[in-house]
Amino acid sequence: MTMQDGAEQPLMAEREIEDPEMDITPMIDITFLLLIFFLVASKMDSPASGELPTAVANRPIMADKAIVLNIEKQGDGIKVTSPQQWDQPAKEFSGDMDTLTGEVTEYVGQIVAVDEEKQVLLQASGLVKHRDISKVAQAVGKVGTDSSKSLYVAVKQVGQ
Repeated sequence: MTMQDGAEQPLMAEREIEDPEMDITPMIDITFLLLIFFLVASKMDSPASGELPTAVANRPIMADKAIVLNIEKQGDGIKVTSPQQWDQPAKEFSGDMDTLTGEVTEYVGQIVAVDEEKQVLLQASGLVKHRDISKVAQAVGKVGTDSSKSLYVAVKQVGQ
């Protein structure tokens, strides 16, 4: 098609090119709906719990009749020792956590096999983290006898 003044007219009118932005609002809505769904539908596991002995005020624990394990901070890790008790010599356990738990379980198991009335007393310095004490306590709990269920923790204050 030509116009009277000689200029050609295009067959189709030019359209404005749209900006290629994508609207992410629906994607955000779906994400939040999925999040809410999984929060509501999921089952939260409760932490494993063991039988705890009942607390009795002023009930002394005789260290000479208990299996005593001393836990002290050493560098980034911990040092677990047992003083000389009865016919057992003093013992220092490995500093590696995986080896330590096995050694503690074996040590307590040997003593409890002879006398099941023995209780376990963990003595920790104030600088030892709770997770380290808990790992030693779990190693004692693996013995699986009634005496290993009677676990007592004592914390001594260390000067700063």
